[in-house]
Amino acid sequence: MKLALHRSITFWSGLLMMVFVCWAWRDSMRSRSTAWTNSGGNLNITNGYAGITLRKGGFSTSPPQGFARSGIRSGGGDWVMFDAFPRLHLVNADSLPEAQHRELLYTYLDDQAGTITLRDFLLVTSFRGYALHLPHWLILLTVAAVWLLLLFMRARRRNKIKQ
Repeated sequence: MKLALHRSITFWSGLLMMVFVCWAWRDSMRSRSTAWTNSGGNLNITNGYAGITLRKGGFSTSPPQGFARSGIRSGGGDWVMFDAFPRLHLVNADSLPEAQHRELLYTYLDDQAGTITLRDFLLVTSFRGYALHLPHWLILLTVAAVWLLLLFMRARRRNKIKQ
């Protein structure tokens, strides 16, 4: 009995999921999409900067819920260019002294050369809260590993049925 991968929902679902993650990765290098809610402690989910950023806490002057999409530009108007393969970041901006936050904020706003790091950028934009940045390469690697594991389990199950 052949594996017949072309008839497997696991095969096509995994392939579709990996294509979607690759598209989201490419899109996150060009623009930033953000969804937020201010009820229950300001939760913010952003697809941008080659990953997905989850933010919790801080203060916000935006409407209670919303969605926004914008190009990725620094305060000076230039494109903010971060690495296409960033590290996993977990930052606690709550522990950052206000003077240091202000200094990072001014650095970000005056940054014409694009020298601010992704970690510092997350600290600036997550004032008095937490941020977790999951890079798309890590998400793609996780999806591929789970997909291959499911295909392997499918092949084993089919071989047991065959015998």
